[in-house]
Amino acid sequence: MQFSESMMIHSVESFLRPEEVSLVLSHADAIKSSRPAADLQAAANGKSVHAHAKLDARQVAAVFEPEGRVEIHDLPAAAIETLDAAFFRNIDSIRRVYPSATWPRSWTYVEYAIGQLCTEHADGLGGGFNVAACNVLLADGFSGGEFFVDTTGSEQLWLPSENRLGPASTYSNDWFRSIPKTRWTSSPAVGTAMFYGSQIVHGTLPVRSGTARKVLCWIEADSPLGTG
Repeated sequence: MQFSESMMIHSVESFLRPEEVSLVLSHADAIKSSRPAADLQAAANGKSVHAHAKLDARQVAAVFEPEGRVEIHDLPAAAIETLDAAFFRNIDSIRRVYPSATWPRSWTYVEYAIGQLCTEHADGLGGGFNVAACNVLLADGFSGGEFFVDTTGSEQLWLPSENRLGPASTYSNDWFRSIPKTRWTSSPAVGTAMFYGSQIVHGTLPVRSGTARKVLCWIEADSPLGTG
């Protein structure tokens, strides 16, 4: 993986076909109807999409999703197979921007209700093999909740003499919040996949009405940063 890949943004329109969107939503709805609402929240049962070396799952959720959100980590095989198939169907487009991309990992359904958001952060390299992440919009009928990317020319974000972000580049840190940034927001169509490099600062704005429904995953590289 090369450094430039971890800083790229990409989109694939119609990544999921309408019937595939419907299939994934039907599986998510079946799980939601079979479980208590509390078991669907981020950090329930010790599981969270995000991780932090010094925080447990509930503390992590309080940093990244301070108003809560639904997370389903165990989508059934039929949904995962559909999502994987869409990834490989679009692999040429994906590799045009992320040439080291090999496989989507940990497809997770997420849902934001009114007032819920994801604070700005960077995912990081994940041991050097995370080249990017991806989220796919599954439904419209909501306002707010825009996905955004923050860019900056500040050197404060980077470790000295390294092409790596500073530790714990998240909203919870004063030094991270203080860095001047420029925000770019997006409003993709249903079925569109938004890709963003592992060292790109991103998040979602609060939902103002309705419910935002997505699936997301991480994209593994064929080699760690600097060896591709």
